[in-house]
Amino acid sequence: MDERIDIALAADGGYFCGLFVTACSIAKYAAKGVALRFNILDGGISEDDLRLLEDKVKTFHPATVFRRFEISSELFKDYLLWHGNHMTYARLLLPELLNDDYCIYCDVDFLWMRDISELWAERREDIALISTWDGTKTTWDVDGKWLKENGFDFSPDNYFCAGLTFFNLKYFREHSLKDKCFELLKLKPPFNDQTVMYIATQGKVKIVSQSWQQFHQNVMPELVKDGVAIHYPGAIPWKPSPLKIGFLSDLSLLWHRMNAEAR
Repeated sequence: MDERIDIALAADGGYFCGLFVTACSIAKYAAKGVALRFNILDGGISEDDLRLLEDKVKTFHPATVFRRFEISSELFKDYLLWHGNHMTYARLLLPELLNDDYCIYCDVDFLWMRDISELWAERREDIALISTWDGTKTTWDVDGKWLKENGFDFSPDNYFCAGLTFFNLKYFREHSLKDKCFELLKLKPPFNDQTVMYIATQGKVKIVSQSWQQFHQNVMPELVKDGVAIHYPGAIPWKPSPLKIGFLSDLSLLWHRMNAEAR
């Protein structure tokens, strides 16, 4: 076993269910010839839950280790909340938390059904960040308008969704991009750290296949068959809305099937 993949996931106690399924699904589909190292950015996860996470992930991929980094929300108290908390900003700390060259970060509302080692092979020394295209026009309208009004370039063609953020940590450190991002956050952009990463990495972003981050509402059966990482932005599969009555969607059922298998 000659290759280790670094993965970062950020959650607090309320997002543990999402963290659990994201990590277990990555481990299930990862090639057995690689080692996985999960870097957990912990915003308040219980010791029991962390032990459960480690035990269950290792049943899918024994060559797995964990590192835990406790993150205080006080670090981000001056920045806008995102979905009720500040954990989105924790990924910006990765260049200083990890003494490594690369790390794949993803949000914890993901279901992986594809081998993460194939994404790891996309890394390049001259690229600061790898992600997928954000094709949400309503997001372009808000963020694009703000960027232009504040004197920054904006092109929908290279606008990425930071739910998947494959960091070249070495490049971030060498070019002080973490500090630049936190300085830009003082401008309070509408999409917080996604916006500032878009500004800081202009011209040094690689857009990869949507199969690495496909929004759940756009997933077709052939994508599931071929292999896909499904992102559930805004859906929160483990927290069905009490205001909605009806059947779970096929994509929600996929998430719940992974959760049941892992537990």
